[in-house]
Amino acid sequence: MKHSLILIGFLFVTVSAINAQAQSDNDFLSLIKSYEVDSLPFCTKYSEEAKSNIESYSFDINQSRERHPSDEAESIIRKFFFGGRKDVYVQNIWDSDTIEIVSIDNYLESNIVYVNNVVIKAQKYIGMVFGKEEEEGSEMYFCTFTKKGELISKISFGFYAHAGSYSIDDEGGRAPYYAEKIGCINKDYSIITDDGQGEILKYKILASGKIVEFK
Repeated sequence: MKHSLILIGFLFVTVSAINAQAQSDNDFLSLIKSYEVDSLPFCTKYSEEAKSNIESYSFDINQSRERHPSDEAESIIRKFFFGGRKDVYVQNIWDSDTIEIVSIDNYLESNIVYVNNVVIKAQKYIGMVFGKEEEEGSEMYFCTFTKKGELISKISFGFYAHAGSYSIDDEGGRAPYYAEKIGCINKDYSIITDDGQGEILKYKILASGKIVEFK
């Protein structure tokens, strides 16, 4: 009888784990089905109107969208976009150095993360564009996932953000400076980003979904 109870307990835990995994897979597949696949190339670029209005940080991305998540959708996005992590490494936009490490809950208090669209449905991976909006800027990410929703690679391929100030006269007057990066995901599954400061980076999406930089 004792052995039977142990066996039943083991089966219950195993089935629960399988059901939890199945639910996770279904969450991801449901998210994917709700988006049509945008055609490539898929490029980021800020409009002049957005640049001239410091209160506006909206991207012009092919067909412009605002997809701010509901509470339910946010939990799904958090799970997949952050790759199951509990903390976020906040990085410098110029050199990717880590500035601080914060919990995802604290991070989402001042940052809105949302799905923009699905741009690639390949045999082994799904390619999705995510947006992030904060008080002083906006950023776009391209992420690849396995069909089960496991994060493979993530890169920033566009942003417009407050990056400091510059002198405008001899009396100490200064004006805000905004940095911009634009990027394109191309039909041949290459990615090019340009920060306007002379740094042009090139990437390739492998058949596995991994994103690698190349010269």
